[in-house]
Amino acid sequence: MDYETLVNEIIEKRDEVYQLIEDNLTFKITPVLNEIAQKAEEIQADDPTHIIDKISVYEFLGDGYYSGGRMQLALDYYREAIELGKSLADENRQYFEPLRSLYTKLVMVRYLFEGNDSENLKEEISDYVKKSKSLREDILEECQYATKHDPVEDSEEYLAVIDEIEERIYEETKDSDDADSSEVYNQLKKQYLAERGIEWSDPLTYSGNN
Repeated sequence: MDYETLVNEIIEKRDEVYQLIEDNLTFKITPVLNEIAQKAEEIQADDPTHIIDKISVYEFLGDGYYSGGRMQLALDYYREAIELGKSLADENRQYFEPLRSLYTKLVMVRYLFEGNDSENLKEEISDYVKKSKSLREDILEECQYATKHDPVEDSEEYLAVIDEIEERIYEETKDSDDADSSEVYNQLKKQYLAERGIEWSDPLTYSGNN
């Protein structure tokens, strides 16, 4: 497959994901993201243009898997994008500006699900710039206002059923006044997860929020 065709196919699938998210059908995006991930591996990073394209696809996959609740996959693709980005940066990691955004996303997702706000976050940013204190402080300042998530959301048990549960909630509420109610959504999600033997707390009540 020639490069232009490959990129166009990825863009087509990307637009499909955007539409699903816009339509609140995030429970349908994982298979499409998996297709994009397969196509992304066909991009040969043999020149700077292709590297930038691959970084963009990996960042999109990170964003997409995050939207679909696949936190570990989101982290994996942010890291993949960062590794490629390093090859375009100078020795102080300053040349390729998107690295800053990628590191911010990476650390933010880690923070939301691990609740770590101190030392071990340095591992994610220490090789971005030698003097990484400013970046770390900026990210942590942003993190302190974010609602943390129950780590059960990254468990195999949760991921095995969440798309089915999200679809069930969508079908039950789409024609009602509760369609956009986060309170109703959280109540139903907690109930249906409990039926599967999974104890879950929504971000506003999760005990890690204090």
